[in-house]
Amino acid sequence: MKRLIFSAALMAALGFYACTGEEAHSTCITCEIAQTKAQVCPSDNGHVWDGKTDTGLTPQQFIDTYCENGNPPKPTACVTCAAYRVNDTDYKAQEVCESALGVAIVDNVNVGIDYNEYIAAVQNFTKCSRL
Repeated sequence: MKRLIFSAALMAALGFYACTGEEAHSTCITCEIAQTKAQVCPSDNGHVWDGKTDTGLTPQQFIDTYCENGNPPKPTACVTCAAYRVNDTDYKAQEVCESALGVAIVDNVNVGIDYNEYIAAVQNFTKCSRL
């Protein structure tokens, strides 16, 4: 579960390409995550980069995938994962859907983690079944 939380935090930080100096132009979009705002801007190829890694996403795709103020595409496949308990923490049953970009949407919240990775992690503790 710690890995899952760490992955969510990592994905939230992934790919923020701050617009500064000459790059601060109208193609930058503000990404809002947990009351924090950052500018997401395209590079020369139109994609958002994470350091030296091309995310393959345009700024709008990045916003829709990882940011709270995005407009995510309608999820495709959904499963229901039963409630479970880890250590002394109870987790309620969840509806987990896969976005068009392969990201997990848990109870209508984009968690910023690959759908298959999220399901694999949760299934260590409970069963998930198709709706």
